[in-house]
Amino acid sequence: MSSLRVALVQRWLLAIVLLAIAGQPAMLRAQEFRGSISGRVTDTTDAALPGVTVSATNTATNVATTAITNGSGEYRLLYLTAGTYTLSADMSGFKKLTHSSIEVRVGDRLTIPFRLEIGAQTDVVDVVAEAPLLETASASAGQVIDERRIQLMPLADGNPFVLARLAPGVAYGSNLLFTRAFDNNAVSALRTNGGSGSSEFTLDGVPNTATGGEQDYGRVAFVPPAEAVSEFRVETASFDAAAGHTAGANVNVTIKNGTNRFSGSAYYFYRDEKFAEKDFFTEKAGGDKDPLSYNRFGATLGGPLNRDKTFFFLSYEGLKDEFPEPAVVSVPTQAQRSGDFSNLLARGIQLYNPLSARLVNGQVVRDPFPGNIIPANLISPSAAKTLRYYPLPNLPGDADGLNNYSSPNPRKDDYYSITGRIDHTFSERNKIFFRYSRNSRE
Repeated sequence: MSSLRVALVQRWLLAIVLLAIAGQPAMLRAQEFRGSISGRVTDTTDAALPGVTVSATNTATNVATTAITNGSGEYRLLYLTAGTYTLSADMSGFKKLTHSSIEVRVGDRLTIPFRLEIGAQTDVVDVVAEAPLLETASASAGQVIDERRIQLMPLADGNPFVLARLAPGVAYGSNLLFTRAFDNNAVSALRTNGGSGSSEFTLDGVPNTATGGEQDYGRVAFVPPAEAVSEFRVETASFDAAAGHTAGANVNVTIKNGTNRFSGSAYYFYRDEKFAEKDFFTEKAGGDKDPLSYNRFGATLGGPLNRDKTFFFLSYEGLKDEFPEPAVVSVPTQAQRSGDFSNLLARGIQLYNPLSARLVNGQVVRDPFPGNIIPANLISPSAAKTLRYYPLPNLPGDADGLNNYSSPNPRKDDYYSITGRIDHTFSERNKIFFRYSRNSRE
């Protein structure tokens, strides 16, 4: 790619980000979803080494972040996207020391010290991380749900947020049947450490919690498909200053980003009604088996636009779902359609003629319908025609004749979700990303 073309791409990306920030004030109070690495560099006598170049290089994108140690030998590498890194410390007169396979997860703040030995810079000492590093720079407690768990564990309706229930101290308080991406209220019903507070959700550091009304408060706004999620962290206690807007959990989610290798996926889930039994209440009412079908499909694609500089990631998921939601309701009986409500007399229910209302000694008096039967000439022709659209009872009903019809109440849902993300590196100290997400349910 020519230098002119690279410059145009950089200016275009910067313009998009500036417009996005200007149009989304909520981003200004976002939570940091990227990780960081800090530490202290010393020599073999534990003396601080200022001026050491410390770099963290993402092994998937080859994007490096560099810092120079201060007078106390301390360094900080900020804004690291989730991934695997190679960490190195380099200074003239000392052997170069590298830590390979450093895993930085969403929101991690790792502390990694260096101890350099005197020698030539060409001598490289490589240390391979053998176990996950203990995070000591943050007081928050919780659990990271990484990409491996998201990919390998069975997920109801492909919803990654159901894994938030695996975090210690988290309990689920809603209907387990509703786990689709648009079942936002049910998905968000997390209770943390026995508290009653709702949870807070962020997506790539941007607030992802609906606050439009009392019913929406504490509800996740957008649920990305599992194939689009890199990982997420469920913080359950001791929030730092970046969180703490709720007494519940903080669910910090990050979307995948492209790498130097093109990669993608495609999937299709189908559920046939042959494997489903007739609903209990439908069978009890003698009804036919209701139609049921489930089709969920999607694809992802990511890769480089400009190697080591610009990367993209795209995701699409669709859902076509048809299913019954049986309900027991009340409908008029055959006798009631013709005005005969005599069966209610045994229950002490008397109907009165509203047209006979009159004042007697300052009180309203009405004449009862003889035998609780409404004359045919008093039944509205419009009401009689409307009654034709009501089905006849298929259940005996209760003593008052209510709850006498079992309805299959068929439902259909047509849903889609799209997400696109672009990451660009201007330099080791300047990086940007832009993400667009949209979903719709009909």
